[in-house]
Amino acid sequence: MWAFVKRAVIYANIGALVAVIIASGFLLKTYLNVQSNIQSIINTDLPHGLQTTKVYSRDYDPDEGAGTLLANLYLENREYVPLREIPDRLTACTLASEDKRFYKHRGVDFLANVRALMAIVRSGTIVQGGSTITQQLARNVFLPFIKSQKTLNRKVQEIVLAQALEKKFSKDEILESYLNNIYYGAGAYGVKAASSTYFGKELEELTLEECALISGLPQKPSELNPFRNPDGAAARRLQVLNRLLDEKRRGKNLDLTHISDEEIQQALVHARDPETDFGLVERHEPAMMRAPYFTSWVRELLYDKYGEDQVLRQGLIVVTSLNWEYQQIAENAVKNAVDKYRETKRVSEGALVSLDVETGEVLALVGGYDYEASKYNRAVQGGRQVGSAFKPFVYTTALTQGMSPSTELRDLPIDYIIGRKVYSPRNSDLSFRGIVNMVYALQYSRNAATVDLMNRVGPESAVEIAHKMGVKSELEPVLSLPLGVANVKPIEMAAAFSCFARGGDYVEPVLILQVYDRYGVLLEDHTEDVPLRTRQALEPRVARTMVLMMQRVVTGGTGTSARFRNGEGQLQPTGGKTGTTDDYGDAWFVGYTPKVCTAVWFGNDDHRVKMRRVFGATIPAPTWKEFMAGIYQDRPLEQFTPPPGAENVGIPGASVRKLQSLADIQAEGVYTYPFKLRVEDIEEELLEEEEADEESVEAGGRPGSPDRSTDEHHVYF
Repeated sequence: MWAFVKRAVIYANIGALVAVIIASGFLLKTYLNVQSNIQSIINTDLPHGLQTTKVYSRDYDPDEGAGTLLANLYLENREYVPLREIPDRLTACTLASEDKRFYKHRGVDFLANVRALMAIVRSGTIVQGGSTITQQLARNVFLPFIKSQKTLNRKVQEIVLAQALEKKFSKDEILESYLNNIYYGAGAYGVKAASSTYFGKELEELTLEECALISGLPQKPSELNPFRNPDGAAARRLQVLNRLLDEKRRGKNLDLTHISDEEIQQALVHARDPETDFGLVERHEPAMMRAPYFTSWVRELLYDKYGEDQVLRQGLIVVTSLNWEYQQIAENAVKNAVDKYRETKRVSEGALVSLDVETGEVLALVGGYDYEASKYNRAVQGGRQVGSAFKPFVYTTALTQGMSPSTELRDLPIDYIIGRKVYSPRNSDLSFRGIVNMVYALQYSRNAATVDLMNRVGPESAVEIAHKMGVKSELEPVLSLPLGVANVKPIEMAAAFSCFARGGDYVEPVLILQVYDRYGVLLEDHTEDVPLRTRQALEPRVARTMVLMMQRVVTGGTGTSARFRNGEGQLQPTGGKTGTTDDYGDAWFVGYTPKVCTAVWFGNDDHRVKMRRVFGATIPAPTWKEFMAGIYQDRPLEQFTPPPGAENVGIPGASVRKLQSLADIQAEGVYTYPFKLRVEDIEEELLEEEEADEESVEAGGRPGSPDRSTDEHHVYF
């Protein structure tokens, strides 16, 4: 019996020795195969990894490195941080969890690796760990294309490369690279990204419990992600804290003098309490962006200038013009309007753009109702019919050509002969007022009178003025242009109307103020280049006259629903114009104060779906008011001041009168298209009653009425 046992022990020892010899043979063979390839791998410095580009709002402070973060742009969410800036408690948790003998070995913990290698030989696959921090760095950073291969060849490569790394770099350099390059789940690479992703904190703000949770994630980052598996993450956190306590009490490997026994005990108590919350921030997907329509536009501009690879890899700091407080007010205003009128008025989309009049900086931008549902940016892409919001360009053209605000226009039923076609504009209220001056026609958005003016100034001239003022969209020079047949982008309308408030100067809009590289070097700066982006579009007197006329639109015309008061209850002077298309496909309000110009649009993406009698005054103007009143809560009262050279400019009151004689409808001038007056459509109340003229009566005419002698139904011009 004893002889049998003795022989069994001898055979077992021989078997174990053979296994060791076989394993050693495999190890030696693999080592020799790998060794020749290692030198080329380590001839580079420890990588800093791909760096995350950060996009901030205008409140970014370069000295503090802080501001409202709008987006992280990256292939890998990572922000490199020196080891000296990583809290000792986070480093201690990492070492206790992953490699407590890190500062004593030379890259490989041979006892642990022998156990792992034996397991591989027995099972043919990796069934247990044993990798040191240096080995993990070698696998994840230097050998990323084979890190998922659980083979003997991969394990040997780790060992050989880890030893080579230890010879070239210091322990602190290796640890720093590890803490900045290892994956921590939820798209976060490195401890700083992990701290921000899970807790929304800077590294120095992390508690011991939070450090323990982060330190335990590299073992299985996806599986232990606390967003997805809070129970698994909690168990792993508890394991890390227990290892830390054990090392504190009995270990001889780590210097834990900076962490007290009581602190660890307290963290363990909290970690064991099932009611204790992780303190995680609201989960954000990797591509999550604040102000998404604005930020995605910034991203595209960055790609165009720096290249996508540079933006996603090099860790730029981008400071934008966006005012985050204004942006939230804008998003709420658009959303509230769509939610309120979606069913009753059949409104599904909206857009808003707000600019700083002086600098052209984009303060707020909403490109649609829901970015996740539709990434099409209605504020800057495509354009929509502007309706009567185009009319100010026509009146500006008339003033530029020397006409005055008192110039009288025909708000009458007129047919314009355009080739073989007849164009007959009508007013939204289906009535005509007679003879009106320019002030009245703009204030009450009279279509017929404006087309009469367009016929005098010429469509080509109006298009030229619109382009000079900043409209870049293609405009067809047609007579119906002031009634909204042109597709224009909200960003263009806001930039163009800013010319009025700025005394006639056009300023190119800007949304990126500054760009820094990862080292803080300023690559571009648009905070002082306003003169370079500015050109004169209008004469100061023309701009001042338009401001006075457009204020009348808001104080007593079609835009009264846009009037608002600032935080002190003072009525803020405002100029603007409503816009409505004939088919109710689009509705606008574009308005400005002395310092801010904002364009608002509502409609539907499907042009076949029309809103239910939505005018610029019914939804866009109140939405504009909600936004402007919100941002002016903390702004002082602003007054329009005349630009130099326009100090004495004034305008007459809005005037309207009845027809008195043929001279009223035979205004002199050069017209683009011939036209004819539809006499039968002139209501009796538009005619001024006068004493009968005998000759007129004898001729069969109506006293004071137009001469119909050339045609039974029309008077031609």
